[in-house]
Amino acid sequence: MSRSEKHLILVGFMGSGKSTVGALLARSLERAFVDLDEVIEDGEGRTIREIFESKGEEYFRGVEGRRLRECLTGPPIVLALGGGTFDSPVHRKWILLSGHTVWLDVPVDLAWRRCLENNLRPLAVDELRFRELHARRRAGYRLAHTRLDVNGKSPDAIVREIIESLEL
Repeated sequence: MSRSEKHLILVGFMGSGKSTVGALLARSLERAFVDLDEVIEDGEGRTIREIFESKGEEYFRGVEGRRLRECLTGPPIVLALGGGTFDSPVHRKWILLSGHTVWLDVPVDLAWRRCLENNLRPLAVDELRFRELHARRRAGYRLAHTRLDVNGKSPDAIVREIIESLEL
């Protein structure tokens, strides 16, 4: 199976630009774009933050896994994952087998600033914990097929780099 026949799956920490870049990338490749967090919110009828607050992270991760599998069945799409989706070894194995992963590598300071702007991230309330989580998740993100440093780049420039790296 060539890369053009696979799902393109954007992984990375919260605030890395997966949703913004994913929508632009899908448009450029004439594919459907799916944001996993939006799929979860639509299915649950509440925000990710509300799910975390009312049901907890364990419940959220279960829903996330079910929705992920649904998204990865069907024709090739561009899929933006939640920041923690790729952290799960079970999810990560399924993701790596189902498509080509691109890690949008964002510096922690930039991610923190972006997350403060929208104030919707349930795991972005304590800066020290945020920084520790960023450092811990990098080990998993390194397993992605492709890594792109997003620091100082526009979403359009990132899309161009992804397309060039895939040689589509």
